[in-house]
Formats: sequence, C-alpha cells, structure tokens
Amino acid sequence: VDLITIHARLDGEKFCRKPRWSVLGKVCSKLSIPVMANGGIFTVDDARRCLEQSGADGLMIGRGAAHQPWLFRDIARELYNVPPKTNLQEGHEVYSRFIALLEERFRPERRLGRLKQFTHYFASNYSFGHLLTSGIQNSLSMNQAVEIATDFFENAA
Repeated sequence: VDLITIHARLDGEKFCRKPRWSVLGKVCSKLSIPVMANGGIFTVDDARRCLEQSGADGLMIGRGAAHQPWLFRDIARELYNVPPKTNLQEGHEVYSRFIALLEERFRPERRLGRLKQFTHYFASNYSFGHLLTSGIQNSLSMNQAVEIATDFFENAA
C-alpha cells in the first residue's frame, strides 16, 4: 500500500455530523505511509483545519468539489502558494466545462444522470439556484438540459 485515504466519519453516520479530523491524527501518527483525510471539506478554512487537526499528508475532497469546483485552486493558492494554472472562471464556464467533460468521458446514457447529480450541489452557489436544479432535474435530454442551463446563466448575470 502506497497511501491510504480515510473518511473522518464512521460507517452509517450522516453527512450532517461533523467529521472527526482529530481522530485521524491518531491513525496518521501510527502509519508510515501517507494518509489522505476526507470528509467535510467545503472551504479553504475547512481544508486548513482538517490538515491541522488530523496531521494528514493531503486531502481527498468529495461533495465539496461538486459544490465549488474551484475549491482545489483556492486551496492550492491559499495553503501552498501555488498560482492558478487555468483561466477558467466560476459559474457558467465551469458548468459548461463539466458538460464538455461528461460528453468526452461518459457514454450518452450516463451523461444526464451525472449532470443532475452535479447540478444539485453546484446550483447552491446561486441565489436562485433551485431554478437551475429543478430545470435540470426535469430535463429529458442533454440538449434540453444545456438549453435550460444556458438560459439560467444568461439571466443570473
């Protein structure tokens, strides 16, 4: 084993329960391989606290990445002084890039479902994001979803 990723919640615990990052510290101190911490990382401050409390060597981010895809860029910049490697902006450009990646990497029958999952988290960045979420959830095709998203982002600006 080259490294291990540990989620800071117990099996069966709900997402609303705060992760136990400090408990990961006990595991990290006993292992000679790198440990990645996972669970409850939605902001740069969450990442900082997780690393401090757990002593982990790195992070694995799940739902926080779907909510704010630019979180990795922000963590790299704020915690490691790494400048951004892309000009990709927040909002519509990120959403459009996600659609392009779905089309590139997933079979057609899987794309719309993945877009619906992502949109559930991503739309929470907008005051009226529930309109985007409900529109995408009710879409019957990728083309329809893209039209709904385009309309939403044109009106959200």
